[in-house]
Amino acid sequence: MKNLRKNESEIMKGLIKLTKCKTFKNKLYALGLILLGIISAVLLEGDITVLIFVSLIAIPLFFSKDNWIV
Repeated sequence: MKNLRKNESEIMKGLIKLTKCKTFKNKLYALGLILLGIISAVLLEGDITVLIFVSLIAIPLFFSKDNWIV
């Protein structure tokens, strides 16, 4: 039980550190764009063209070290 609480506190510290990250908005928007592409692929009966074009923007946005979202 003690180890479980220790792991929970480490997870919370990690989440707090992630939200304080200067590129957190970039990561949030990138995940949203990828999710939008996946949803559109499902709605368009398996056509992943939108997902490919959105991924061209979302993947570099996720891994960038500078803020792209102001």
